[in-house]
Parts: sequence; structure tokens; C-alpha cells
Amino acid sequence: MEQKSVEKKLLVLLVEDEPIVQKVHISILKKLGCEVDLAVNADEALLKAQNDYDLIFMDVGLPGDKSGIDVTIEIRTKALGRKDIPIIVLTGYSDEAIKNKCLAAKANAVYTKPIGLEALSKILQEYINTK
Repeated sequence: MEQKSVEKKLLVLLVEDEPIVQKVHISILKKLGCEVDLAVNADEALLKAQNDYDLIFMDVGLPGDKSGIDVTIEIRTKALGRKDIPIIVLTGYSDEAIKNKCLAAKANAVYTKPIGLEALSKILQEYINTK
């Protein structure tokens, strides 16, 4: 089944430390017509979040002292970048408590990895329509 690419080229920040997951998500997002910037840790994510991205995909488990939840809180409380930037958490954790922490940090949604082309396409379409 062929997927349609998004109508407008979105600039997406992918915050992910695992090289294989990076390659898979970047490949899918590019296939969907996105321009993708990568951050591999919390410090990079916080620095890059100040740019004008259309959407951020955030991993929870990041190396170092800060998690993706911590980064999400800082983006929201310090108003880094666009105040209304959608932050979509992609996590390997299926624990309901982690999901609740992500939502409490003001993430827009939480999805469990692995996530494929169809699901990423639906997420992008949802946030294109709400911009």
C-alpha cells in the first residue's frame, strides 16, 4: 500500500539516541516528505528546540542526567522555540505510569515503539491539520 507524503514539507526534530532507531525513523519521515534534524541527547534537544520546528518526536530514555520527559518540561516551561510546538513522545516503555508522566509534562501524545510508516503518517497528518 503506497502512502501519500505530507502536503507541506514539515521540519521535524527527532530526539533519539539509538542509531538503528534513528535510521529507521529518519528514513520513514523523509519518505513522508519531512526534513529531519536529529538530537542525540538532552542538551542537543534543548539547543535545537529553539529553532522553528513544526513538530518534535521525543524519546524518553536519553543518555545523561535528563530524560525526554525532563526535556519536554524544559521546552514547555522555558518556552523554547514555538510555544505550541507539538511534542510527540515515542518510547520503548509501555508502562502506563511513564505515559502519564509524559502527558503531565505537556507532551501532546505518547506512542510505543516500534512505530511504522502508517502510524507516523497519521501523526503528521493530524498535526498538519491543526496548524
